[in-house]
Amino acid sequence: MTMNISDLNSLEAALGVLATAIPPVVNRDGRQYPFVGEKSVRKALDSNADLKVANAVLMYWLQTETEQAIKSTTDKNRRGLMSSHAATATKVIEAAIAGVELDETVELRADGFTFTGQSAYLTHIGGRYAKQLSCALRSFAIAQEPELGVTAQMFSVR
Repeated sequence: MTMNISDLNSLEAALGVLATAIPPVVNRDGRQYPFVGEKSVRKALDSNADLKVANAVLMYWLQTETEQAIKSTTDKNRRGLMSSHAATATKVIEAAIAGVELDETVELRADGFTFTGQSAYLTHIGGRYAKQLSCALRSFAIAQEPELGVTAQMFSVR
């Protein structure tokens, strides 16, 4: 893996890496939807395993502080990790952020599959959240350029 997970030590850092790799604004014509969509995000994720890992870390940061603390998903807010991924992914991501090397010999299970190695596990998990990433990128773009929020409202996006 070429990316250092410990550099993704905040929501802003993870979003910044992903927004650099997947530009959130694809159209500046005020009459058309300006943001990258789920299909484009999925295509970008599928072409780069490091982006999938970064996305898994982003989903950790999108969990609430309470969810991070109890390593479980309790809020049905459609952001962050799914409840079936929360316990294991949180443990792996927290260790990686703290600088612990990923264990590539351990077997982990998710979604009916068994993965050998924590990076293979994180790659799979990160690939499952294209829709959440597209929403996070849209929010990031609106925060960077508030005028995009006006265009977004024309498309019933908040």
